[in-house]
Amino acid sequence: MIALLDRAKPIHGMSNINESILKELRESKHVYVLNTVPSYAAFLFPGKLWVFIKIFHTIVSYFRLLITLTFRKHKTIYRPINGGSGQIFDVVFFIICKAFNSHLYIHHHSFSYLNNKSRLFFILNKLLGDKTVHVALGAKMKEKLIELYAIPENNIVVLSNLAFFPKSVESSVTERKSKLVIGHLANLSIDKGLDIFIDVCIALKEAGVDFHARVAGPFSSEAEKTLLERALQDLKEVEYVGSVYGHEKQKFFQSLDCFVFPSKYQNEAEPLVLYEAAQFGGLLIGSQRGCMKDVIGCLGGFSFEENKNLAEEFVLSILNAQKCNLFANDARLARINLFNKQKEVTDGTLSQLINGMIQDDISKP
Repeated sequence: MIALLDRAKPIHGMSNINESILKELRESKHVYVLNTVPSYAAFLFPGKLWVFIKIFHTIVSYFRLLITLTFRKHKTIYRPINGGSGQIFDVVFFIICKAFNSHLYIHHHSFSYLNNKSRLFFILNKLLGDKTVHVALGAKMKEKLIELYAIPENNIVVLSNLAFFPKSVESSVTERKSKLVIGHLANLSIDKGLDIFIDVCIALKEAGVDFHARVAGPFSSEAEKTLLERALQDLKEVEYVGSVYGHEKQKFFQSLDCFVFPSKYQNEAEPLVLYEAAQFGGLLIGSQRGCMKDVIGCLGGFSFEENKNLAEEFVLSILNAQKCNLFANDARLARINLFNKQKEVTDGTLSQLINGMIQDDISKP
């Protein structure tokens, strides 16, 4: 089994999933790993020198793959595909793989070529052929692969990123205070909905709601930093806690009654932050980019299509949730149970996928 992975540093969403898949493969069978990004030069990202090193490293990776396939008996390949122009690098990888009649498993993580038909991915898909197995994050991603690229339904496995999260436990539910606590965590930007979150806070204050809002994450630019700083001056209810990691991130999500994620990011797929919040029973309220509608719905939350009244719809859903006691501990426990039930399903799918890759590797030398 050969895993062509972008083991990027620092660890982010896609590379985090790559490491989780690698762990599963290593527990099941020996796997040869070829790191297709220059992790050793991560401190240079995203400068011009990093681009040069990235191109050089990729060319070296092509030769390493060629040599590996020449001398390795089993040739099943797992590859998380790039989004957008990054697929140019993937084309050469796949040409080499097909030259050795390798069996390919392609993991999709982006909607960059699924929101609209991409000529580059169309060509790449033709190169892959009709025996390639495609791993999609959700039903919507599967539908788009079929609709835009005529990929056979039987060739697509739907595997949610929930499979790579630990099971949630009831002890994560803490005693709630009377004041409503809402939160937003992201690479803080307009694309991720920072402006909508601030509008929600303004509307809640105007409605006389006793609440506290917590914002976490790094700023994407000075413009977003200025936007939040103005909100902090005008709204005493809003608090910026900075970037949070590890235990501090867990404490952040545990403190929330409601996690608000109004992403407008064009290539949004299945944000891991939704599962991070759902682990602790917080009510999810968000937009419907990528696979978000299905994720939020299956975890007991509410999602809305993007429109000029999106903030108002969010506020109404929060107010209705208060009336229906959806922030009470029993409601939080019910959402944790939903999380765990969905996880059991995705765990089964992941086991089947890993076993399928291993069996292919054994049976198709």
